[in-house]
Amino acid sequence: MIIIHKINDLLFSLFPKAKEQGKSMESLKEALIEYYTFGPFRPKVEVEGDFVKIEIDTSTITSQKAEFDTVVKHCEQGNFSQAKPILEKLIKKNPTNSEYYRILGQILSEEKNIDAAVNNLHNALRWNSKNTHALTMLGNIFARNMSDIPTAMTYFEQALSVKPDDHIAINNIGANLMQLGRMKEAEKYFQKAYALNPNYAQTLYALAMVHNLKNDYVTALDFTRQTGKNCRPSDPLYNHAFELANEVSNKAITKTDSMEMFNEFSQKLAVASGKNIDLIEDENIPTPAKLELAENYKRDRHTIRYKKAKTASQPASDFPSLNARTGASRFDRAGASEGNQLSIRSI
Repeated sequence: MIIIHKINDLLFSLFPKAKEQGKSMESLKEALIEYYTFGPFRPKVEVEGDFVKIEIDTSTITSQKAEFDTVVKHCEQGNFSQAKPILEKLIKKNPTNSEYYRILGQILSEEKNIDAAVNNLHNALRWNSKNTHALTMLGNIFARNMSDIPTAMTYFEQALSVKPDDHIAINNIGANLMQLGRMKEAEKYFQKAYALNPNYAQTLYALAMVHNLKNDYVTALDFTRQTGKNCRPSDPLYNHAFELANEVSNKAITKTDSMEMFNEFSQKLAVASGKNIDLIEDENIPTPAKLELAENYKRDRHTIRYKKAKTASQPASDFPSLNARTGASRFDRAGASEGNQLSIRSI
């Protein structure tokens, strides 16, 4: 398919990004490539006098899209051994496709074949130097596998120069700054990433760690809750968030005003669920405190049961702290069904 546009004010009004960048031919080409890209298939754009020609290889799209979609599905399910041969076959058919190399590089990275991963990600950039996913992946590899933070930052910063609102690249810059001990700078990047995408689990977990280090335990617990809400129980990050929730809960018990923490916790639970909370003294429960979510008990109100303190070393006002620990301990047991999702939020 070939599309021809006359270069005039109407064309720039259709592609305002190019207009915002001064109506240069380079910015127009970039805007057209971005718009007419279909999945991993990029168009060929050429300026010819007063016209611009966009060539879309529809036959390749038609013949390869189904196989590419299969690759993506296998990767999402972690079936890399099944995705890999299909992807290698696609590269032989179409060796100019940057995304094919990028995904193969990511698979090889998961398989711990780091040198081959880097080679394929570099191939991705040779065909499309603005492939932000490849740039970010290379940054991750150099940071995590090679402990080469300066090189990693170069890739992340290049990704941001292409796409300033790339929340993943911004988050990863924050992670590397944290690794270097530059906590204040790291937090700024995490907050920026959070503003761009408040549901990205890696950023939520990072903010939980930041607030834990700042001794802001209530906020840290809330971010661990959000992390669990936004990642699958099979994801290693889910378990990391649970472990951090327990760590923060234990710290909160000794360093946080118990009643203040309880009030914040119960208020957030009530707001999030739209249900009131009953507080019941109960000497028959097996733990110092127990949280009963309305959804799990088919009630219209949540219930917090607690034991009356027996010794002077455990004043009655400290039962909310014990409850905070109880809520955290239920973190990884929620989410097994739709009805249990609120348990994830109850930290």
